[in-house]
Amino acid sequence: DLTKGPWLFEMVHRSTNTIVSKGSIIVPDTDTAPTGSISAVMDVSESEVKLMLGTISPSTELSYCYVEVLGPDMTVHTMYLNDTSSMIMLLIDDTQVKMVDADGNGLMNSGDYIDLRKWTGALAEGQWSVEIKYVFTGDIIAYAYFPI
Repeated sequence: DLTKGPWLFEMVHRSTNTIVSKGSIIVPDTDTAPTGSISAVMDVSESEVKLMLGTISPSTELSYCYVEVLGPDMTVHTMYLNDTSSMIMLLIDDTQVKMVDADGNGLMNSGDYIDLRKWTGALAEGQWSVEIKYVFTGDIIAYAYFPI
């Protein structure tokens, strides 16, 4: 078995010893979910709310996580994440849920956020729930329950 956690690699040109490429991967612990928090729920306007992520430990790749959103209409929507720039989902009422990887590193970490935005009108009033879950176990990594 590979050692769990981050692995760094470099590809070096043999004759010049120049680094051609480098990167990292994380070998996940498929039995234990990371822990974390949503550190703030920020009302940007009547049509937008940002949920700021706090520390996630250990670091985990976005593709190992998914987001469940439950709005006032009581319908659960699930968005599986990836490491591309377009992690967007539309809810039944046309509310856009967007996961933003703020530093573009493909990891879920502090500074990243989830944006709830309604492009036409205000967000639906009532109780909202946003949970970030671990793909391998279904356990909650971070969550926020809040009224609008």
